[in-house]
Amino acid sequence: MNILVLTYWSFKEPLVQAATIGYIKEIRKYIGTEGQIYLLTMEKRALQLSATERQSAENMLAEHGIELITKNYHYFGLQAALAWIKNLLWLTMFCRKKKIDIIHARGSTAGLTAHILSRLTKKKFVVDGFEPHADSMVENGTWKKGSLSFRILHWSEKQQARNAAAVLAMTENMADYSAEAYGCIPGNFFVRPGCVDLTVFNEHVTDIRASLGLTGKLVCVYAGKLGGIYLKEEVFAFYAACYERFGDEFRALLLSDHPETEVEHLAKKHHLPAGLVIHRHVLHSDIPKYLASADFALNPVKSVPSKKYCTSIKDGEYWAMGLPVVITPDISSDSDLIEREEIGVIWDRFDRDSLQTVLHKLEIVLAKDRSALQAKIRGIARERRDLKIASENYRLLYGENGLLRKESKQFLALIYNSLRDPLFQNLVYSYLEKQLEEHPNYRLNLVTFEQDKYAFTAEEQQRHQIHLTSQRIDWRPVKYHSGSFKLFKKLLDLTNAFVTATKIIVRKRQNLVISFANTSAVISHFVAQFFRTPLLIYSYEPHSDFLKEFGIWTANSVTYQIMHRLEWRVGRKAAYVLTGTRHMVEALKGKTRGLVFRAPSSADDRVFYFDNIARQEIRRQYNLQNRKVIVYVGKFGGIYYQTEIIDFFAALHALDPSYFLLIVTPQDHQEIDAMCADGGLNKSDYLITETASQADVRGYNSAADIGLTAVPPYPSQRFRSPVKVGEYLMCGLPYITMQGVSEDDEVAEKNNVGIVLPALGAAQADDAHSKISDLLHQDPTTLRDRCREVGKSYRGRQQVDQLFGRILSEA
Repeated sequence: MNILVLTYWSFKEPLVQAATIGYIKEIRKYIGTEGQIYLLTMEKRALQLSATERQSAENMLAEHGIELITKNYHYFGLQAALAWIKNLLWLTMFCRKKKIDIIHARGSTAGLTAHILSRLTKKKFVVDGFEPHADSMVENGTWKKGSLSFRILHWSEKQQARNAAAVLAMTENMADYSAEAYGCIPGNFFVRPGCVDLTVFNEHVTDIRASLGLTGKLVCVYAGKLGGIYLKEEVFAFYAACYERFGDEFRALLLSDHPETEVEHLAKKHHLPAGLVIHRHVLHSDIPKYLASADFALNPVKSVPSKKYCTSIKDGEYWAMGLPVVITPDISSDSDLIEREEIGVIWDRFDRDSLQTVLHKLEIVLAKDRSALQAKIRGIARERRDLKIASENYRLLYGENGLLRKESKQFLALIYNSLRDPLFQNLVYSYLEKQLEEHPNYRLNLVTFEQDKYAFTAEEQQRHQIHLTSQRIDWRPVKYHSGSFKLFKKLLDLTNAFVTATKIIVRKRQNLVISFANTSAVISHFVAQFFRTPLLIYSYEPHSDFLKEFGIWTANSVTYQIMHRLEWRVGRKAAYVLTGTRHMVEALKGKTRGLVFRAPSSADDRVFYFDNIARQEIRRQYNLQNRKVIVYVGKFGGIYYQTEIIDFFAALHALDPSYFLLIVTPQDHQEIDAMCADGGLNKSDYLITETASQADVRGYNSAADIGLTAVPPYPSQRFRSPVKVGEYLMCGLPYITMQGVSEDDEVAEKNNVGIVLPALGAAQADDAHSKISDLLHQDPTTLRDRCREVGKSYRGRQQVDQLFGRILSEA
């Protein structure tokens, strides 16, 4: 594996010396001896490497399999733009010549180049040190909000969040910032704070107090820049306050590349005596011994909003050396931690009285037992900033079976359901969600058709879209059209789906098109055929025959004729067909180009199980302790029985008044209530309710004694796979089904987990009552256990998860 590491800093800058090189060495451990890492730095004129320095740097890096590449740095402007274009072209050729596999950007500024270079080379890119740099530059006064430089970088940060193979943020709350500022959460989001090599920064480093003339002095060390994102005048005001309080005992140790003349000017301006500020520009390798010579440290980062999402590596270095820190507020989580753990002081105001208050608090911290305080601070460094934290992230990315070693895959799911539709949520979405959890190299482009009954507000839709991006799902809702002129509106839906899919596929080739049920499959078929992409159909059934048999369509109608032909066409041409029963597997045998699998509508045994607490509570609440409860979860009419459900129950109740009907339906309750009244049922003998979650369904199933499926036994219903049967069984509940529906009839009789009727109505009540009585006279615990075991083998979710896993890995 070959990696190109991009930075926007010069080789001599602390962010290269203190962090980048150390991180690259960790990456080096995981890419194998044949892999090569190339480090690009942007050299500022004032920091240019001499020939000797360059040779020394190259030799040092070569020992770790790293090759140094340098380009000249240009400040923003026309010359910078031209140089950037030239560099992009050069880097594109370089990536091809050196067979670069991964582009690894250090920081979001380098991420701008990485993102565009990734588009040019089709290589994955990573943003390491992902933070809101554009906002930070505005907040510290370097850029203006509407400036071209801000707009370009802010746009790029949004693209990085959406398109990077992985981002390593400095803090966990960067995910919240990304959601708000960029409208998405990176799909592969890692947290990598500013880490420190604790083998270099440790308590055994020898200090150089004596050589610096600091013996017996109270020393404040600051390693960093002055100005920009850091305070400048305020730093020297702080030194002046320290001098006022501690007198000649105080010394400031300033480790910075700031010009010596300006440091002297600032010291004089704040009336500091000569020699009080000891200014050194030192190699990063020498910093530990200077830190070891100090008593406390200063981190004067400007306290602007974006700094909550950044992490100062200097804090890690200070802590590794056991130093208490004076820090401005709201810097990453460091400020809160320093205050909470009493290992430093928050410096929140800059007037004279406030500075004296800060120093009074500092004296309290410094008065603690020095050894105990240092041990505590070093322990925090080990817990929060050890280089091992970064190394573990790099292992997950670059190590054996790491994310970046896996082929990236894109899947397009065209679903003719709304996102909130329980059928979609509980079935195909749950399967795809699991695959995305297990395979961080998968991304899903999800197109749903949103119906009015499941409508989102604009705010809800945006919130869902942002949440889904964190799962690597790009959700694109399309309006569902219904009502009169159905054929025209289906064509309109097809057109909208095709346009949306085209936008997705043109941007990124898809490995597989995924559809759910036959209407979705028909739309997806045209998209898949046009773009020559394999098609997977989940829950393939002869839906047109369902509607014909139920009288919703006629055999001679144009709609039926078209849909019937299209259904069989897409079934024959799909690469993968997942259907609910072996009956459809047999019907398609020898007639399809692709692979056909039995994949019944399944239930998750982690969600659906017998819930005794819910059973007792529901039965107590509705006074059902001595009732035989039949639960029906589903709709009335359409492709289900309607008044027959009520007639059947009324006849059962006449035979045994202890029967009680628990109806769980999304349909209008007044309509069902009227149906019950027409059937002669008293309000005390039934309950109509609905559910808000799968947990509610589990509770109602657990409260019942037997479940009812209301699918008429028309010829095509042998191809159907009602999801409620799996849910009943997982909850330990036997069920009532009709002869010839799915494989449910065979499973019920073979395993003694249900009863089978020829039809549903009053005429079947006598037979049903006898069979239900026999079933419920069995030991309830034994019956529940048997139902659940049969449910796992017959309708267990694992079977379908494994199928999806196999197919998506092959695609």
